[in-house]
Amino acid sequence: LLKTKSVTFTWNKLNKSASYVFQLKANDWTNGTIIEQRNTTDSTLTFELGDGSYYWGVKAVNNLNSSSEYAVRNLKIDTAAP
Repeated sequence: LLKTKSVTFTWNKLNKSASYVFQLKANDWTNGTIIEQRNTTDSTLTFELGDGSYYWGVKAVNNLNSSSEYAVRNLKIDTAAP
C-alpha cells in the first residue's frame, strides 16, 4: 500500500536485452484497462497515479525482436487520510 501518487517503477536490466516493454493496467492484469505502455531502454519509469489498484509488467526484447513473457507485479495507492 502506497501513500504517494508519484510512483517509480524499477526493474533489473537483462544481458542481451535491447529494450523493454512496460505496461501499466488498472485493477487487473488480464482484463485491466491499459493506462500506459512504453517501449524503453531504461530500467526506471516514474508516473503520477491516482488512488486505486494497479498491475504493472515488463518484458525484455532482444536485437532480433524476440521477447520474454511479462514479469508482473501489483500495487495499491491510497492517499486518503486515515
